[in-house]
Amino acid sequence: MTINLRAPDAVAIDASPRQFLESLARHKFVDQLNKWHIPSVWIQDARIDLRWSSNAVEGLVNGTRAMGWEMTLIASVNTDLGRAFSQARKAFAAPHDPRVESRSARAA
Repeated sequence: MTINLRAPDAVAIDASPRQFLESLARHKFVDQLNKWHIPSVWIQDARIDLRWSSNAVEGLVNGTRAMGWEMTLIASVNTDLGRAFSQARKAFAAPHDPRVESRSARAA
């Protein structure tokens, strides 16, 4: 899955989870540009690539073993001067299990 951070943002109230994620990522990206006083015209291309492992693996969720997937998140930016920046992070993601995790207090 690739999220184009430079695409126009027009998410409806009844947006799908993917549309919501893409919109959130774009807003966070613009927020970071503003915090660092980077003009958006300096950015030619910006994207986030999410890659999931094809097979389930065992990992830890709050210290408890769970089955889930390894995820690699790659953020890439190309500037108007032709410079390219990229950073990758790996994470483990598992389906929500109420026996192991509780809902966020913010969700209430």
